Amino acid sequence: MVVGWAIATLVSIGGVGALVSAVTFPRAIAEHPMRTRASVTSVFINGLGGDPAVDYRYEVNGRTYRGWGTGELGQEPLLDLQPGDHVAIEYSSRSPGISCTCDAKHDAPTAFGIVFDAACALLLPGLVLRRRRRRRAQLTARSS
Repeated sequence: MVVGWAIATLVSIGGVGALVSAVTFPRAIAEHPMRTRASVTSVFINGLGGDPAVDYRYEVNGRTYRGWGTGELGQEPLLDLQPGDHVAIEYSSRSPGISCTCDAKHDAPTAFGIVFDAACALLLPGLVLRRRRRRRAQLTARSS
């Protein structure tokens, strides 16, 4: 029983994370992608036990922009990079300040993916609600 609740909790947490990523996905890049190389400014680990990531800067039409990412687009070995090295990025041609180290057109979330993520996120609350309803029904049956 405890293992089942633990699995439901992990699935729900994963679903919430995936849903947040889908909702905050940089759609402007997917719609109008421009690829370039950005200059690495720092290398770090993204969060406790997270993935290697880089801060970077890039220039578009004489203006400098900054961003960060985990290097999916160019598959660079991020922990081997030093400030001044380059990393592949995409930015939006219509909003050049929006960028990522992803293949935005390919990585854009689908409707099915969003629905699946939402279902995973709602798994634990659904199970908790179901359990409460069953307990109420049992208490009502006992008191009758």
